[in-house]
Amino acid sequence: MRWLHTYTSMIALILVLFFSITGITLNHPEWSFGAPDSNKKVEGELNMTWLRSDQIDWLAIAETLRQRHGLKGIVSDKQADENQGSITFKGPGYNADCFFDRKTGSYSLDIEQQGWLNVMNDLHRGRDAGKNWALFIDVSGVILTLISITGLAMIFFLKKVRWSGLAWMVAGGIITYYLAIFATK
Repeated sequence: MRWLHTYTSMIALILVLFFSITGITLNHPEWSFGAPDSNKKVEGELNMTWLRSDQIDWLAIAETLRQRHGLKGIVSDKQADENQGSITFKGPGYNADCFFDRKTGSYSLDIEQQGWLNVMNDLHRGRDAGKNWALFIDVSGVILTLISITGLAMIFFLKKVRWSGLAWMVAGGIITYYLAIFATK
């Protein structure tokens, strides 16, 4: 139990550090630490090959925009009506919205790149980070749960600190409970 607790704790050290620091910065969105946001507007024209028998080839549009403007992130939304369409790319700290005319192929593209702190905050939330990052968060949760369970199990084998350790655990639970109630008022 001690071996498992020790080594999972060492693995989780950076995870805990990352999630604790970004937890604080999430509460203070006004902090930027010199990491400015950038906004860029671009206009252009799409080759009309993306329109096939009145059906939109969304992949062709997405790849054309990626190549021309270096867009990143995943396509999170796409919509079209008779006259215009839109496609949105999202990633941690990143958003690009393209609006295009279905008859002419002309488009307007708004690219918003947030600073590194907002990227880290979005990673903390798992927002727009993709399936691999979601898996990373799940594995992190499993590791942190394992650390908690092994730490709790170990306290029962340590006679000198068993009762004080359990008392601290109960105190922490009570404090967390009251802070949660206070925060929701």
